Amino acid sequence: MRQNKFKFYHSFVVPTVNKSPYLENCLKSLKNQKINSNIVITTAKPFNGIKKLAKKYNAKLIIFKKHKNIANDWNRAIKFSKSKFVTIAHQDDIYDKYYLYEIMKMLKKIKKKYPSIIFTDYYELKNNDRNYSVKILIKKILLSFFFFGKNSIYKKGTKKRMVSFGSPIPCPSVTFNNLYKIKFSEKFWINIDWNLWVKLSENNSSFLYIKKKLLFHRIHNQSETSKAFKNGKRIKEDLIIFKKLWPKPIAYFLSFIYKLSYKIN
Repeated sequence: MRQNKFKFYHSFVVPTVNKSPYLENCLKSLKNQKINSNIVITTAKPFNGIKKLAKKYNAKLIIFKKHKNIANDWNRAIKFSKSKFVTIAHQDDIYDKYYLYEIMKMLKKIKKKYPSIIFTDYYELKNNDRNYSVKILIKKILLSFFFFGKNSIYKKGTKKRMVSFGSPIPCPSVTFNNLYKIKFSEKFWINIDWNLWVKLSENNSSFLYIKKKLLFHRIHNQSETSKAFKNGKRIKEDLIIFKKLWPKPIAYFLSFIYKLSYKIN
């Protein structure tokens, strides 16, 4: 009975566009969570074998009529999950079996403003090995500074400052609170998560950070993030958001620094 009630509160949603060789490992990690939850697979481009995978991992399969963009896919996925809390599980990633357990344990401790997002620390995988880069270092420094001695950030100004220097929050590790009507802007192709963090920093919710590595985030050449580095979309979108947050000279400077870090990586 408790599990059924909990399933109504949380869903793992796995949006898919093309078949990923890592999808089954992702689904397996969701199925093996210490706390059971709904698993929903969404796609506008069903591939051969997707129904079999959904059945194998007891996942609900939702097939959309048309693929528009990633943000649109994510918005529809959250809508169809029909859960209070939603984790958009990226099909290339692997979730620690205690991921959801730690999320729910932390939520039970909340005494102040309820969070709009709850996220965890993570490992980055490249060629099946842990990856270390300038980009990760910057993110770790930002999170360590703003969450020093605490797990939550409530003040609007503090949240805004944290996301003003980049996007330190690892999107695949985020569980969203649907009470805040989560919606991604479809104007962005790759920085849809960072733009949302900026938007959420302006409301009265909190950001909740679990300082445990509970996700293995995979980096590979076929991912949308890698493609965005190559075609320049990431750099353009970085500048758009920096301009929202800073005067133009500072925005261009920060964008330049990030561009250098991408080349180093």
